[in-house]
Amino acid sequence: MQTERLTVQRIFYRLGKARKMIVAFLTLTSRLKRQTLALAGIIIALMMIAGAFLAPAYAADIPSDDQQDVLIRSTLASFNDANMTGNYAVGGGP
Repeated sequence: MQTERLTVQRIFYRLGKARKMIVAFLTLTSRLKRQTLALAGIIIALMMIAGAFLAPAYAADIPSDDQQDVLIRSTLASFNDANMTGNYAVGGGP
């Protein structure tokens, strides 16, 4: 009977140690998973930012000489009107 108790106690002791080891392992792996996911998120974010800056830039079509003349004259006329009236509000629609 004495040896059976010791054997049962040893089994429970070993199961307790195993349980602690399993819990420690799971805690470690969950931390590693979180750190790995965080690192993967940072890498993906950096790749997206780099992709945005490395994308080719497309130039807008340059207006013709006549269109440029009209744009410059209308801008100067609006600026002159704003200086004369003191009203520098933009918009002025109906």
